[in-house]
Amino acid sequence: MQQPSYFTFGIQATTSPATGVRVMLSRTDEVNAIVGHLRNPQVRTVLITGAPGVGKSTLAAFIFGLFQGPLFEGTSDFHRYIWLRPGPHTTWPDIIATLLNALETPEKHTGQISQRADLQTLYETLSLPGQGTLIVLDQCEELFERAIEKQNTATPYTVGIGLSSSVRFLEMLQQDLGESRVLLTCTKSPYGSDYSQTPGIREHNLGGVTIVEGIHLLQQRNVMGLQQDLSMVWQRCSGHAHSLLMFSVLKNLSGLSLHYLLNSPLYQILWDGNIAQNLVEAVVSFLNPVQMSQVRALCLFREPISLAGIIEIATGEKARQETDNQLFEQEINNLVALGLVEQIGRYDGETGYLLHTILNQYLLSHYLESEQRKANSYASSSLGVANQPSPLQVDEEAGQVAVAAGHMRVASYYQHVAQQICPPYPQRTHPNEITPWLAMLEHLCLGWHWQMAYDQLTALGLDEELVRWEVWHTLIRLYEMMLPPVGSLQRQDEGLVCGALGMLYGRIGEREQSRTYYTSALAIQRDMGDQQSEALTLTNQGEFLRSLGEIEPARKNFEQAMNQVQPQSNPELTCVLMHNMGLLEQQRGEYQQSTYYFMQSLHIAQQDQNSAREGMILTNIGLLLCEQQRYADGLALLLPALQMRQARHDPGTATLLAFLEKLEQRMGNNAFANLRQVAQVEGKQEQVLRILAN
Repeated sequence: MQQPSYFTFGIQATTSPATGVRVMLSRTDEVNAIVGHLRNPQVRTVLITGAPGVGKSTLAAFIFGLFQGPLFEGTSDFHRYIWLRPGPHTTWPDIIATLLNALETPEKHTGQISQRADLQTLYETLSLPGQGTLIVLDQCEELFERAIEKQNTATPYTVGIGLSSSVRFLEMLQQDLGESRVLLTCTKSPYGSDYSQTPGIREHNLGGVTIVEGIHLLQQRNVMGLQQDLSMVWQRCSGHAHSLLMFSVLKNLSGLSLHYLLNSPLYQILWDGNIAQNLVEAVVSFLNPVQMSQVRALCLFREPISLAGIIEIATGEKARQETDNQLFEQEINNLVALGLVEQIGRYDGETGYLLHTILNQYLLSHYLESEQRKANSYASSSLGVANQPSPLQVDEEAGQVAVAAGHMRVASYYQHVAQQICPPYPQRTHPNEITPWLAMLEHLCLGWHWQMAYDQLTALGLDEELVRWEVWHTLIRLYEMMLPPVGSLQRQDEGLVCGALGMLYGRIGEREQSRTYYTSALAIQRDMGDQQSEALTLTNQGEFLRSLGEIEPARKNFEQAMNQVQPQSNPELTCVLMHNMGLLEQQRGEYQQSTYYFMQSLHIAQQDQNSAREGMILTNIGLLLCEQQRYADGLALLLPALQMRQARHDPGTATLLAFLEKLEQRMGNNAFANLRQVAQVEGKQEQVLRILAN
């Protein structure tokens, strides 16, 4: 189950689900239709759509394997194969970054300006002759649904993330991708029902299986009986693949005959109303206590969880005895064999387990009832299906409280894992190294402890790390989980979070969302009289306005912030404010004033021994000098700044290197080498800074 090297933060799986005897269906017509689309030179992207449980992922996995098998050997244009299943909070920028990693493209860029560049790089790589790639994006509906839902909402705290990236990605899928093709599985098409304006897109809506395929599935899963009874099961399940699967599980768990389940008066409740849910409820009622505890634990997770995690959440403590571990492992394997649990390779190479969406939703909505069933197994019942109202009558609020308490147990589990395996703050180099901490924060929010989540986010420095790594969409998601109407924070923290979201949305190019959050932050901070927080928001908003070329509004923001900030008590904010004012004056062509502000900012950064900010300020002063054609002085600052930023693995290093390479190309190798030699004379940096300070 070891994952490919390109496994990227935010992606749930990079291997396709199994398509062996356990789930294999012939579905010849569907296979032929989709394969035909993928081999059509006029088609770029194929969508497999349909209701949950009809078998979209299974069909996609079969086709994915088919192209890699002997049947198409030597005849397929595909040389690379990539399978991705997004996680519950994955964004389109995450997808793009993962695909670039999988395709082993040269060092890529991230951020507000370069998301278009990332997509262009992806498009050019996929279009290369002789490098055809088959990409499957499995279960993408949440990506589309979140974008649509947030785009249509008027609530200021749910404005959405990565919308521009999703639009651009969908536009790319319509372009000529050469020999490459993309196969998506989702409940409905993100392009709508009218395909006249979407060239290169084909949709295959997957319905129920045929009667022959349905009977084949039942027989594969050891459901034997008269042909007429098997046909009756298919008819009552309306050919729905997941319902047929649930019936086979019910048959195997209960040990009852096919004829009895179809015709006994005791089981007629199965075939009235929502048959799919009735079958799920009946299956749950026949699970033994260990299996019941495992699925109750699993329903709290939306990401694949290890067996150790299942045991800890199910039992309330780690089952350390080997016999207990063996029992839990045996039962989870039984659930996998039954088709109730999917086995998935995790980002860390461990085996993870995940419930099917339909079963997961049922267990969450019946969480307290499932607790009663865990304590009082129905396994000894001759019926197994509750034909009378449950003695445990719970209202919706009580169920939600129980689920929230379950999420707090999960948060404690992730905290324990993080303390064991996550590197301390100075040693972190990649977002995957803090995944358990981020999972803890999410489950604290789901457990209604939003303030605790925010306090932990800042205390652990995770917000700073995510900004440094430019994992902005993940931080946005966490912040939005904490804000009303979903969450609740202290009023001052709510203002700070709104201000941070304004900054983050500005960085990813979502201008309207940025303005909305800045407006909310300032309203809260002014209402509270919180001048220091207001100064921070004004500074960040001013930089956002400056980046848009709105010079005068940016200047007003900076001036207001300057009047409110207290340099002695808040040197860090003063440093940032001076630096931003330097950028503003540089943009206006006022080089002397710009130099003054930069030097003030540098002085504060050096006093605080903030090497990260010092490297950035030196970079900007050096670029300012080069802009004035003072190249020797500029290089005297840029070269030390480059070393400082490289030592910290600063993402901005690539931009500085690119500038130096272009400067060398423009000047010529010999002239640049001579200039570099002058710039690196001992004491040159101190001399330049001394002159600038005067």
